[in-house]
Amino acid sequence: MKNPIKQYFLFFSRAPFTFSLLIFFIEAIAAIIYLGLDEEAANIFIIKYAWIFIAITFGNMCLVYFIKFNYITDDDSDRAPIRLFSVLVTKDNEKIIITEPIWKTGVKYIITRENFDLSINLREYNYDLKVEELNGTTKTYCSITGKYKNSLVKVPVILTLKYDGAFDKIELFDMLVKNCSPWERCGCIITTKELSLNDYLKVAFKKANERNQPKFDEIISRYAQLLISDAEFLNELLDVVEFPERLFSCVVDTKICLDNPETSACKGVMCEK
Repeated sequence: MKNPIKQYFLFFSRAPFTFSLLIFFIEAIAAIIYLGLDEEAANIFIIKYAWIFIAITFGNMCLVYFIKFNYITDDDSDRAPIRLFSVLVTKDNEKIIITEPIWKTGVKYIITRENFDLSINLREYNYDLKVEELNGTTKTYCSITGKYKNSLVKVPVILTLKYDGAFDKIELFDMLVKNCSPWERCGCIITTKELSLNDYLKVAFKKANERNQPKFDEIISRYAQLLISDAEFLNELLDVVEFPERLFSCVVDTKICLDNPETSACKGVMCEK
């Protein structure tokens, strides 16, 4: 049998201020109905008892906030466009996908589409990936770089992954924890960390192409010496670049696109780093 006290606080933790305000209005309406149209009685009631209802409402709201911050883990994965889902890891190392407020604490991980710092320019990112079933597409921006003497050539890479919705959230969570550095903020009892799917795709792209760097350097060297055209340069890179076609079991299509190369030059000790 569910604990009614816990259920009360779990319910109110969804919106403590709104629900407390609602209770206050219900109390006020009930008092008006009880007093009827007796103006004198209403004035006496307001003078003597209204502050009691206000105190009860405010006290209830403060208590709910206290309980929420110390004993309840909330699901807030749908409160920002780049968030996908949340996972709570308890002290017993139990992993729980959070779909509603729960009376457990630990470390809460919020899985996002992109890192918050990278999502400032929203026009650069594709937010088609749906929260409910992780069904849709994502775009990730990576790059291929190489040097020729003092020149640095950078080729933007756009990875587009299409998903069919059969996402194993715990599997994805384990991959992100293993390969990505989380952004962390601490609460009273609950520590919250954020992991980016976009960051993981970048890491996967880098690992997949580590062995191809000498080939990239050779192609970039010929391009920097104007031995091949832009079209030949991009085609040769595209033949070499690698990325798993099905990084996850739910990926049904992966597209790799190369954009216009960017060339820069630098001279000095710091440029060698």
